[in-house]
Amino acid sequence: MFNKTKIVATIGPASDNYDTIKKLILNGVNVVRANFSHGSGEDHKHKFDIAKQISKELNISIATLLDTKGPEIRIGKVENNIVKIEKNQTLELLCDANVYADYVGNSQRVCVSYEMHKDLKIGDEVLLDDGKLKTVVQNIIDNVVYVKTFNGHNLKTNKRINIPGIEFSLPFLSKKDKQDILFGISYGVDIIAASFVNSKENLIELREFLKNNGGENIRVCSKIESVSGVKNIVDIINYSDSIMIARGDLGLEIPYYNVPDIQKFIIKECNKLNKEVIVATQMLDSMEKSPLPTRAEVTDVYWANELGTDATMLSGETASGNFPDRSVFIMNEINKKAQSDFIQDTISYRYYIDKLFFESNPKEYYAYDLAQKTHDEKIEYIFVYTENPENLKIISKYRPYSKIIAIFDKKSKNNSIALIHNVTSLYDNEEEFNNFSKTHQPSQKILDQFNIDDSVKFKALKI
Repeated sequence: MFNKTKIVATIGPASDNYDTIKKLILNGVNVVRANFSHGSGEDHKHKFDIAKQISKELNISIATLLDTKGPEIRIGKVENNIVKIEKNQTLELLCDANVYADYVGNSQRVCVSYEMHKDLKIGDEVLLDDGKLKTVVQNIIDNVVYVKTFNGHNLKTNKRINIPGIEFSLPFLSKKDKQDILFGISYGVDIIAASFVNSKENLIELREFLKNNGGENIRVCSKIESVSGVKNIVDIINYSDSIMIARGDLGLEIPYYNVPDIQKFIIKECNKLNKEVIVATQMLDSMEKSPLPTRAEVTDVYWANELGTDATMLSGETASGNFPDRSVFIMNEINKKAQSDFIQDTISYRYYIDKLFFESNPKEYYAYDLAQKTHDEKIEYIFVYTENPENLKIISKYRPYSKIIAIFDKKSKNNSIALIHNVTSLYDNEEEFNNFSKTHQPSQKILDQFNIDDSVKFKALKI
């Protein structure tokens, strides 16, 4: 259950039970994700309850992640929940929030959740259902947008709309988002993944809302899925605890062929700034229906590791697929193979390291030097006794040979490291932390838990 590269798994109908969630965790899941685009806190609460129960039973830390709906646009209901849209037809998009909830669309007209006629102009591209239906604006009359379709498609109820390159005047935190975040605060979720973060101002607004409602300790993961998010990425990284590269919507908002280079850049910046990064969306997409991934998917997961990601994520594969636990098992196997292949690569090639940098950042130099020694001496484990989870990020950054075990002074900090590469913690280790202050050595109990005998090299330190 020790992963260097962490795994985030989305819980949905295919995995929404104790036995399956336990299999996911035993196969390598570190973070349990609930997608709040659908459902309320009460609909998702039991998923987190199960994860916490298993975490306690297995004495390992499993974090909970609440993924917000965000400022998104969707179509409303359609006849029989699905309508056939023809190629080269005109489709009317009614932008009326007052009738959206009850309006039932058809193959000629559908209602949308936002007054996007105010943001659009003739010639703009409008993508429906994750880009499966491509259209362009032909005309705008009052609150109706007339679009021409480029292809045929069976359009279902409640599908998302993307408008590449357009900045919406939508509020960043919707009424639903605020309700869901308040649930997350009262429940005690570990991470909030904020959808469609476009600027540091969005994060200032979110953190203010968290602080005002007693949730200032919840970690904020910013989802990058828009042109503005990419443009402002360095500011966003600095104001976030972690970043999710949400390649699905990102690939609709920008040219798809730019996604790999942007992914590479974001991972590098997150590594440099000591922020965790998740690569998400369609990583093993074919495994929703197939027991084996495509070779392209294997390569995608493998190279995300080489680039320096902290975590990889599964969405539909575990939420609605036919092989949820097998998807986790295979992702973990790919991650482990990648980490094994790259084990000799210290982080020096990934950073511009110089003497001046280390002189002004002694903690960074200590971590870099420690990593080099673990490779040279083949040290299997580093036990880090600390009160500050941020210290683990710096040690992880330089990719030591050793597995890193975090021992905190308070149990409440355990899940703060859930996304940090190559760091794990026990469910309950406060006693171990206090004992180390006296003995300066890990207890026999913890050595036994990791099967450490006289033949295994380890190092223990307090920072």
